[in-house]
Amino acid sequence: MPNKTPLPKIRWIPTSNESVREPWNRGRRLDMAMPMSDWANVSLSGRRLPGVCPFDRNVSVGEVRLLSPKITPHIERPVYIAVFRQWDERHVLIAPFSPYLIPATTTELLFAHRHATLRVLCLWNVVTVRPKDLARSWYIDRLSDDDLSDGWHVFRHAITGSSLREEMIARVGAAIRHASDLRIAYQEDEVKVLANLSFAGMG
Repeated sequence: MPNKTPLPKIRWIPTSNESVREPWNRGRRLDMAMPMSDWANVSLSGRRLPGVCPFDRNVSVGEVRLLSPKITPHIERPVYIAVFRQWDERHVLIAPFSPYLIPATTTELLFAHRHATLRVLCLWNVVTVRPKDLARSWYIDRLSDDDLSDGWHVFRHAITGSSLREEMIARVGAAIRHASDLRIAYQEDEVKVLANLSFAGMG
């Protein structure tokens, strides 16, 4: 396993599902008004992002990775993903982290103990890829076994509609109930994030 400096921890104050919807909406509106560009100049934890560092090509389940902008040239922000499940002998499941600090829907999971950029995992936006499709990425962190188990639980909720455990309710967002909800447009944008990998993983 690569020897990496752990990302800094942040503190989270729990709130109810419905109470986080409007703060999420405010964040979305602000984001749309001030889009990010040239993400290679952004620093994380006081360090430059590894724009010129060698890729970490050995991929394993549980890793958090930063995708090269060559994989996501159409996305104007750093894209972090979690490799959270072995799907079959040739493929793994990956999910992107949200650009927001608050889960948008019941299919986004909050990791309160993680750095802000790795705080919310989008389990509705999962794609199946071959590990070699992630060769152009950097190892950032590793999810715990509990994190992986919780992510799988929310993923099953996303694809089957199964009920969430009671203790998970406070860690996800509110359900989408109206066609005018801002989160629908957000999901339409976010599904494009891993589009290139989605097509690659079909092989």
